[in-house]
Amino acid sequence: MNSAPTPVRQDEHVAMAVQLLRLMAVFGIVVAVSDYFTGNLVFPSNSAGIAVLAPLVLLLSRHPRLTRLPLLFSHWLLFATFLVGSLNHFPYRPERAVWITLFPMAYFYLGGPRVGLRLATLSLAILVFAYFVMPGLQGKAVQLTPYAFAQCIGAYVFSAILAYLYERIRTRQTLALQALADRDVLTGLLNRRGFVAQAETAREQAQRFDQAFALVLLDVDDFKQINDRRGHAAGDQLLQQVANLLTLSMRRSDLLARWGGEEFILLLPHTDLEQARTAAEKLRGVIGTQTGAHGPITVSVGVALQAPGETLESAINRADKAMYRAKEGGKNRVVCA
Repeated sequence: MNSAPTPVRQDEHVAMAVQLLRLMAVFGIVVAVSDYFTGNLVFPSNSAGIAVLAPLVLLLSRHPRLTRLPLLFSHWLLFATFLVGSLNHFPYRPERAVWITLFPMAYFYLGGPRVGLRLATLSLAILVFAYFVMPGLQGKAVQLTPYAFAQCIGAYVFSAILAYLYERIRTRQTLALQALADRDVLTGLLNRRGFVAQAETAREQAQRFDQAFALVLLDVDDFKQINDRRGHAAGDQLLQQVANLLTLSMRRSDLLARWGGEEFILLLPHTDLEQARTAAEKLRGVIGTQTGAHGPITVSVGVALQAPGETLESAINRADKAMYRAKEGGKNRVVCA
């Protein structure tokens, strides 16, 4: 589990969606007033509806379980706006055709490569339908010439391709940078930041399915003395050795990280306290069979079972206190919270 790249976080897309909804709320009022004076009451009501719904969605998104609501609503709002505008204006109002080139960029910026590609492709099909089929169904004359239609479609496709390539490259770079930011340079394990991000996801899943997980915090004994006597190079080599031993001994479903300094942390999913204690003793034993340049390697270990509804920070703090009790009890031992 710890070897897989962490997914791109949705914070940026959600933040963009929030700004879009704020803009749409203001823009909806302006368009509603503008359309009202044209004598058509249908479109002013639509724009006014958007101006009301956007702030409502932003208000609801303050709930912890609805934080992604602005993003989902923005997808729907953009597509619905494109659908209504294309079917009602595209073949008949050439001056409004320029707006279609903005939608692919919004699709990709808000939805990423996959969602953006689906919405852009579907919207392109709607444009073709609006030009070739809708006028016949409505009995209206097309005002957009074939040449102008080809130009609009060309601009739309070019905009979509450019937005897709940009978002695809940006997503890859974000993943690469995030992987570097979430990794400890010395050991190659997750660092504290990367561990907390993935552990929070594991905690939410465990809470949703009423499952337990355990946290195991290990501290290399006498590490400061080793650094002082043998130098930092010897200390780094020791940390790498312990990291390799832990990696080889853990299960595929476990989450391993360098917590900081000479401390390592594991998250053991689907585990009760006794199973976690047994796993911790096994890890301590495996490490205890090895020797470094300074002599035998030992670790003090603290174990805590995450309680129902408990925060990740609280569970880690209990494991940390248990680990310090192991230190005070003579080191090279396991203590459960």
